[in-house]
Amino acid sequence: MATFNIIFEGVTPSPAREVVSEAIQRAKPEILIMPAAGRFAAIQAVVKSGFPADRVHASDISLFSSIVGFLADPSKSLEELGIIFIGPGELFAEGLSNDPFEIASAAMIAVKYEHLRPKHQYGMNLRRELFFNRLAYRETLRKELVELVTGIGPIHYEIADLREAILPHRDDPGAACYLNPPSNSPEATVRLLAFQNLRWNRQTPSEPWDKAAQAQLYRDLTDAPMLAIVYSVNAAMVPDSWTRILAVDRKYERTDYLVANRPLPIAHTKVELTQTNQGTARIFDVYADQEITPDSVLEFVEIDRPTVMYYRDLFVHRLGTTQSEWYIAMLVDGRLVTVIGLNRQRFMHFKSGYVKETFGISATSQRYKRIGRLFMLALTTTAFRDWMRKHGRYGIREMLGVETTSLTKYAVSKNDRALMQLVSREQLPNGTFKLQYRADLRDETFHDVLVHWLATESQHTRSGESATSPVPAREGRRTRRERSRQARAAEATSDA
Repeated sequence: MATFNIIFEGVTPSPAREVVSEAIQRAKPEILIMPAAGRFAAIQAVVKSGFPADRVHASDISLFSSIVGFLADPSKSLEELGIIFIGPGELFAEGLSNDPFEIASAAMIAVKYEHLRPKHQYGMNLRRELFFNRLAYRETLRKELVELVTGIGPIHYEIADLREAILPHRDDPGAACYLNPPSNSPEATVRLLAFQNLRWNRQTPSEPWDKAAQAQLYRDLTDAPMLAIVYSVNAAMVPDSWTRILAVDRKYERTDYLVANRPLPIAHTKVELTQTNQGTARIFDVYADQEITPDSVLEFVEIDRPTVMYYRDLFVHRLGTTQSEWYIAMLVDGRLVTVIGLNRQRFMHFKSGYVKETFGISATSQRYKRIGRLFMLALTTTAFRDWMRKHGRYGIREMLGVETTSLTKYAVSKNDRALMQLVSREQLPNGTFKLQYRADLRDETFHDVLVHWLATESQHTRSGESATSPVPAREGRRTRRERSRQARAAEATSDA
């Protein structure tokens, strides 16, 4: 989906944002300068930590950041940006109202569409998808903009080069600044300011921003009375007198640093935090027969391949390879119940209106024999489609539903036929049936799914007891063997 993370890349990652927030809270500056605002992730973290929003002075030169800044600054009006849709951009403004958030989201989508200049089929499909569902994406971005601006609060914003924003406050001991310097070349910066789909009142920096300019800014801020904190991706450029607050190990043998122009008395000083290893599974609290009620919370979260393969093999030992390209976990009350693999390739290539579920493996439950049906009921709802739009990349247009393929020795799949429709059946040379099932989306929420599942499926238990009764602990092999031995001894005594 067209979200801020995808439209604007290269933001300050977590936990660096949290460390910056802690440093600012301890310093208690009278004014906080935050140039090169980007998508406002760092600003949002600082304000959320309790720093007064009206002391934040943000700036940037990009249209994206300026749209957010003008919406968040009560003294500004979006009309001042002079946004005019031209040429193909007029199609992205189709049916626009006077709502500034709607106008802003239309401009963002038009800009992203122009920046997508694919060199392969996948990229072409992304661009076509973005145009095909531009109105739906526009509405989703509008909601995200409202949420972002509300979370930031009333800040100050100006369209300004970062040097123009920082240096006037250099000699102010009551000021602090945080900067994540842009890494664009001067040529790329110009391309980011001019568009063919729209015009706006852009301001080009009077001097180019390059490595020499960045080195000069470090020199200007060294020993400055103002507190300066910088997120650096080039440690060689940082002066020796600066303090390293945090090291973030990135993939491809790269380490980024959070540095300051003075020592800071915070707990994270010189602590290295390494990103999660690509081969390490994320550990969840696994569902273990706790009771599920209508008040339970059902949710989905994105996970990586090592995590999904770990739990898939844990629940059903060694299923082999998978053709999935998107991995998801279903949680109930915060506990992992099901891991799911999806493949959107045919959907992305406009060859099918259905997203393919390649596997869905659930934890075994003694309380609920058919707990595996819960995830499929949730997967085939408009609520899940909306979740995909929010978390997936461009490619979730108006999907019709979900499809899956089963290999079984029977002509039907008992698990699939209860919820889906059989659309094709093929018997392979070895006698195995290849069955394709499909289900259209139902207009339901995840809460609706829970209520429906509890009413129709939850009474089926493996133990034969009521699903609302406590589930006895499973006996270990030794306990069962002891009980069997005691029973045989009792029989022998009776015979005697």
